[in-house]
Amino acid sequence: MTGTASIVFAVAPTPAARRLLPVMQRTGEVVELTGTAEADAHALAAHGPNGIVTFSESMLPSTGTLAALLGLPYHDAETLTRLTDKAAQRRALRRAGVDATTQWPLRDVQDWERAVASVGLPAVLKPIWGGGSRDTHRVDDPDAGRAVLDALLRRDPSSGYVLESLLRGAGEAPFGDYEPFPSSL
Repeated sequence: MTGTASIVFAVAPTPAARRLLPVMQRTGEVVELTGTAEADAHALAAHGPNGIVTFSESMLPSTGTLAALLGLPYHDAETLTRLTDKAAQRRALRRAGVDATTQWPLRDVQDWERAVASVGLPAVLKPIWGGGSRDTHRVDDPDAGRAVLDALLRRDPSSGYVLESLLRGAGEAPFGDYEPFPSSL
């Protein structure tokens, strides 16, 4: 045993991932995923993997499925939900005593008034699942926020959103403006 591992890249069928193929092909083996879990697991199994990892939030569920099919250690279903569902994540953090951010899940525009009453303004409206700040909006005005939620839900009625307290930063430009955790947590 040399203490090193061979890398096999499992490449999602997206234009962004495919643009990186030349780099991945120079670094390791490449398996282009088809989107069919069983076929993808079979293609990866030919390489004899000992582990699996992703650095893409959107690929966490697919990676979990592949890990299960390949018999590899990975996050269980409950952990995957907590990693990808912002409402479940906040609940788990709150139960553990490490997060006091107020949040309200929104599945319908009728939930808006109760959410604003619970969370307060300013707040942030964002998808319950997803990354990259997609469809994330600061809300200072309740009527404008309701209109944004209504437009988002009309575009995709199956999506869920959350309204959560706006976390103010420390103003450390050009770096992230993160406040340190309060010592009371």
